[in-house]
Amino acid sequence: EVDEELKKSIEQIETYYNINIEEYAKEMNSDVKSVEKQLRETAEAYVKQTVALLAIAEKEDIKLNDKQFNSRVQKALDENKAMGYELTKKEMFSQLGGEDKAKEYFLQREVMDWLSNKAKVVKKSDKDEAMSYFGFPKKKKDTTEDYMIELRYGERQADGNYEDRQMSV
Repeated sequence: EVDEELKKSIEQIETYYNINIEEYAKEMNSDVKSVEKQLRETAEAYVKQTVALLAIAEKEDIKLNDKQFNSRVQKALDENKAMGYELTKKEMFSQLGGEDKAKEYFLQREVMDWLSNKAKVVKKSDKDEAMSYFGFPKKKKDTTEDYMIELRYGERQADGNYEDRQMSV
């Protein structure tokens, strides 16, 4: 799947910018190998995200019926049109890899909305006003309790950078 996503990314660049990957790399003050490496990393992250979101959809029985699917498609078409990029449904499906891939894509959006609705700010950081802790419900293993909360937060280091942390409560 990573190779498929990488190929799709290169095709999108060539179609959108109307130049080949070599010319694109030159425009980016880079070389083809570096551009392909960056695109591969992006493709790998996308595939991992897709696997995770579809696993959540299956585990939590999140589905997208025809009405929800058509509504999301129309909303995406309207948003593209508002940005000056008008697409037909057929063109959108083609860009997403077909209708089945479009359904998978919009199911992922549904799962992200579900996760967003489940995530709650559970504690405002007293270390930094710009930081908050976000809790994500998660099934506890080997227990009768239904959920635990996984807190994810950034902790400021001495050098001023943030390090990602998490804890379960």
